[in-house]
Amino acid sequence: MRDKQKHNFESDDREAELMREADHENADAELYKVWATIPNAKPAIRPKTDDAKMLSFLKAYKLMPHDSTLDGLRTVLDGDDGGRRAKLLEDLKSLPTTQSVKDSYKWLAYSLTFKNEGEPEPSLFNFHQTVAK
Repeated sequence: MRDKQKHNFESDDREAELMREADHENADAELYKVWATIPNAKPAIRPKTDDAKMLSFLKAYKLMPHDSTLDGLRTVLDGDDGGRRAKLLEDLKSLPTTQSVKDSYKWLAYSLTFKNEGEPEPSLFNFHQTVAK
C-alpha cells in the first residue's frame, strides 16, 4: 500500500497530461481522416457575359445608381461585402412579376375547389381533359 503522505503527485500529473495529449492527437487524427474525404473544390466562377444586360436592368428599376459601371456591379456581385449583395437580392425579390395568375397552382386549386354554374364538376381529370383539347 502506498503512503499518501509521501506520494509524489507530480508524476501522476505528468502521466495524466501525457494521456490527455494522446487523446487529443487521436481525435485530431480522426478529424484529419474525415476532412480528407471532403473534396477540395472551388466554387464555380460566375459568368460575366450578361453583366451589361443586368446592369441596364438594375438601372431601369433603380436598384443601382444611374452612374454605376460594370466594375461597380461586379464589386457588388463578386466582392467581399455580402450585405450589399443580400440587399440587392431582397430588392430583386420585391419586384412585381408579370406572371399570369391562371398559370399558378393557386388558380388550379381555386378552380378545382369551386364549381361555376354550367361547368362540369371540377376535378383534376376534367382539368387535364380541358387542357388537352
